[in-house]
Formats: sequence, structure tokens, C-alpha cells
Amino acid sequence: MTQVTSGETAGQGTSAPSVAELPAGTVEAVPVRALLLGERLDTRALERDEPLGVAPLTVDIPGGGVAVLFRYGAVVLFGAATAALDKFVASLRPLVSSALPVPERDDARLLIRPEADQLVDLAGNILLREKTTERLQVVAGLPTSSTASSRLPRRCGKRAVPGRAARSCCATSAMCC
Repeated sequence: MTQVTSGETAGQGTSAPSVAELPAGTVEAVPVRALLLGERLDTRALERDEPLGVAPLTVDIPGGGVAVLFRYGAVVLFGAATAALDKFVASLRPLVSSALPVPERDDARLLIRPEADQLVDLAGNILLREKTTERLQVVAGLPTSSTASSRLPRRCGKRAVPGRAARSCCATSAMCC
């Protein structure tokens, strides 16, 4: 596994907790922000740089942090300071098709806790034993699924129902049976 080492992630962003506020055993707190920018994100230009990972595309954010980009118009940002986050998102704008006037946003907090035995704690924090590119890619798929699914029409029978999540029988398709 590839260890993510870009930037200092604890203490960045607007609401970083102090060490005293972190739950016992937590090594690092990483702010996470998922944004749905539009219908499509052309990631080809970013693939030419040196990505941290390719499925999904994962890159360093200049100024600190890590971004996981999805072709369906979503980006998940880990540990980026507000200024770096804004600048990076602005750099993506030319690559977005059918851009939303105001991106949809979902915020979370990732706690790195080596002895973690669960995925989410009672406060809603996402827990990881270690911060690797592969683990961040998996976590990135969680908020983007909820952010993007709110805009995707789902079919139930023969009738489209905007914003309705597909039933469990449709795990491999956006079409309900």
C-alpha cells in the first residue's frame, strides 16, 4: 500500500480540532469534503501528471492535501486548507461539463486511529487504522455516492423518480426491477 505523505493534514481547514479535543488513541484528524461539481469531470489532463493512484484518480493538492477525482463530476478532498481547496477546485472548473452553479457539498471527518475496530464512531467520524492512498480511495467513494445519488434519477418500475436511491436488488445498476 502507498502511504500518503502530502501536506500536514491535522490542523488544516476551518474546523480542525486541537489535540485535546481528539478522541483517545487518535493519531490524526483529517477534514474531508466531497463536492459534486457538475455532470462530468475530464480527468485525462490530470492523469498525465504524477498521480498517487489511478482507479479512481488520486492526486496531491498543491498547498497540501489529497484529492480523489471521479469522472461523474465529483471530487473528494482530504486535509486541504481552505485556500488550497478553493484554488484546486477553481483549477478543475475548465474540466467540468454542465457545471453546477453552486457545487453540492458533503463534509466529514476522518480519524486515523491504529487500534480502530469499527468504520464509523458514534459521533459520525470515519475511522481508519492507517492513511494510505488505497484507503482514501475507498473512503472517497462513500460521500461521493450520497452526494451524486441525490441528483441522479432512479427508475422504479417504468417510472423515473428523481433523487430516489435504487433498491438493494439494483446494486449493479441504476435501474430498479
